Amino acid sequence: MEIIIWSILMVLVGIVIGRIVTLNGTDGFLIVDRSDPDDGPYLFVQLHKDVCKLSRRRCVIFRVSNKDITSLK
Repeated sequence: MEIIIWSILMVLVGIVIGRIVTLNGTDGFLIVDRSDPDDGPYLFVQLHKDVCKLSRRRCVIFRVSNKDITSLK
């Protein structure tokens, strides 16, 4: 019984630590623009860090932001 309780506790601690690292360790925003109904969505990247630093990494983490940017048409 103790093994089950410790296993559940460790899984919960891992989930909390993973969420903290993911939310605080983001490298920028991936902005999804669906303002043009005739075309598919446009994707924009807004970086919080220098491009040179990000290009050396194997993995980057973005938060997704759904914004309708006014098109220039």
